[in-house]
Amino acid sequence: MKTISDFFVRIASLKTLLLFFGLYVSFNAYFLPKGFKDKVPIEDKNLPILDLQFGYNPGRVKEIVAMYHGEAKDAYIINSTVVDGIYPVVYMFFFAIILSLVFYKWKIKPWFKFINLFPFVLVILDYLENYHIVQMLKTFPENIDDLAVNCSAITLLKWAFAGIALLMILGGLVQNLTKK
Repeated sequence: MKTISDFFVRIASLKTLLLFFGLYVSFNAYFLPKGFKDKVPIEDKNLPILDLQFGYNPGRVKEIVAMYHGEAKDAYIINSTVVDGIYPVVYMFFFAIILSLVFYKWKIKPWFKFINLFPFVLVILDYLENYHIVQMLKTFPENIDDLAVNCSAITLLKWAFAGIALLMILGGLVQNLTKK
C-alpha cells in the first residue's frame, strides 16, 4: 500500500490534477452520456439509469429494467462494462491526486495513513454496482430481487463514500487554509 500511496504523492502536481480533472469532466459531460444515448433509439434516450438512482427497491428495479430491451439493453450493458469500467479509474486518480496534494504535498499530517488511497473504496463499490446492474439486465425477467437489494445497498454505499471523500478534501483544504 505504501508503494501505491507514494506513487500518487510522486505524480501529484497541478499538471496531473488538471489532466485528471479534464478526463473526469469529459467522462461526465461526454463519454458516459454519449456511450449510451448514441446507441439507442430516440424513444429510449431518457430511460432512467440505475447507477443514478438512490435507495431503490426490487419493485422499482424491475420497473426500470423492464424498460430496457433490444438496443437500449445492449447499450446499457456495454456502457456499464466498457465506459463505466474506465471511469472509476479516472475519478480514483483524480481524487487520489487531490488527496495527495492536500495531505502530503501541502504538508498537512494525514488524518490516517494512506488517506490518498481512500478512492480505491469507491472503485471497488462502483465495479460491484456495475456487475449487479449487468447481471440484472442479463437475467431479467428472472427473479432479480436479491441482486436489486444488493445493488441498492452498494449504490448507497458508493455515494456515501464519495461524500466522505469530498468532505475529507474540503476538511483538508480548510485545514491548509487555516494552518499557521
